[in-house]
Formats: sequence, structure tokens, C-alpha cells
Amino acid sequence: MTKTVYWAPVISGSDWPLVSELKFYEPERLIKRIDPVDFFGPHTAKCPAMVDELKNTFALKSPLDLHIDYGEGFRNPKCFNNYEPDFLNQIITQPNPHRIFQLSYAQILLFSEDELTMTQLHPYYEDTPFTNDVMGVSGTVDISSWIRPVQPGFKSKKNRHTINIADGEAVAYYRFNTTEPVILKRFDAKGLYSDRTSVLQSCLAFKDHKPSSHTYSLKASYDAFRRARFHKKTMKYINDNLLD
Repeated sequence: MTKTVYWAPVISGSDWPLVSELKFYEPERLIKRIDPVDFFGPHTAKCPAMVDELKNTFALKSPLDLHIDYGEGFRNPKCFNNYEPDFLNQIITQPNPHRIFQLSYAQILLFSEDELTMTQLHPYYEDTPFTNDVMGVSGTVDISSWIRPVQPGFKSKKNRHTINIADGEAVAYYRFNTTEPVILKRFDAKGLYSDRTSVLQSCLAFKDHKPSSHTYSLKASYDAFRRARFHKKTMKYINDNLLD
């Protein structure tokens, strides 16, 4: 038995794509990215717990170079890529007072017809300037009962104020929490977010339709998604727009 996960890059922008779809990489399975014998050694590479973790964990690779020095106190950002300020403000969020930021340009969609959760993780097997400067912010979502863009989130380490990402480097890991083999299939997602009444736009707006003092739980979101038959609408759209 296998589980299929459908994925697509999120191409957003007011008048044209923020980042060309041609720049995106397919998520890469860690068992292919890392040679267990070379990485762990011949003895440790035989550990089934470690090897199984590699099989259903995928690396999200950056479609862009990004090099920023925020300076002491994160008050004076300087970008070394010669990106226009408006473009830079769209591809990365401004760090909050706790040095948390997100990479808005590396968003993808993940969905499964079968019950399945996904955990976003720091790319802990990567040894790059980026992973040395930041800590990943992790979270788990049921990708069979909700759909929305997932994007890497991070916290800068103490006394670190730079972000250095090379095109093609891993900026996050996505682990699918199942013992069954996972197969990725790509679809064209543009129709999911181009219409204000679409499934994706409804999910993004759901959290806004609540009393100011109330926060929706994930369970409430999942229940509403399935009550509206959005899992069926999403799969119908995906099946009509499969690229693999």
C-alpha cells in the first residue's frame, strides 16, 4: 500500500507571478538526498528507525538566492541580491520582536485523499550558512482535512542577524507521518487561489470569520472543511489538473 500526496508550488503576485514557476524544485526524498552509509556510517545506516525516517521525509529547496544582513537589533536590513524593495518585502516577512520570520516565496500546497498528517521541520541534516544561523519553527497539519500554503518559518539564533540561502538549498523538511510509502504527484494549483470563492481562499478566510476574542482550533477547521465537502471539491480539482 502507498499514500499519494499531491503537491504544487504557490505562484502569487498582484499582476504577475512573484517567483516564476520554472524556478521551483520538486520536493526531494531524503533517502535520495542523503546516502545513509556515507552520512551515518555503515553500522548506524542499518538502524531501521533512522532509515524509515528518511523514506517519507522530503526536502523543500529554495527557488531563489537570498542574502540579507539585518544588522544589530534587526533594524537596518541590507539585501545583497539587488532585489527591489517591494519584491524583497513580498518574498520574506519582516522578523517580529522575537526574530521569527517566514519565507513567503517558498510556498507550496500539499494534499492527500487518504487520512494523513504532515510535520514541517527544520532541515536538520543540512550544514549550510542558513541552517547555522536559524532554528526552524515546526508544526503538524492534517493535509487530508485542510489545504493552505505551507511556508518555512524560522527564528534567528542569538547574535545572528544574517540570512544566506543559495538557490537549490534545503530550507525545510516535510515529514509525512505514515509507515506506508509516500508518492508525490504534481498538479496545477493556479485555479485554486485565483478565484475568491475557491476552496483555498475560503480556507485562508476562515480564521477571519470569528469573534475577536476567539481562536479556531485545528479540529474546528478540519470539521468545517469536511462539513462543506471541501475534501471532495479539492480532490475533484486536483484530478482535473494533474501534471503527473
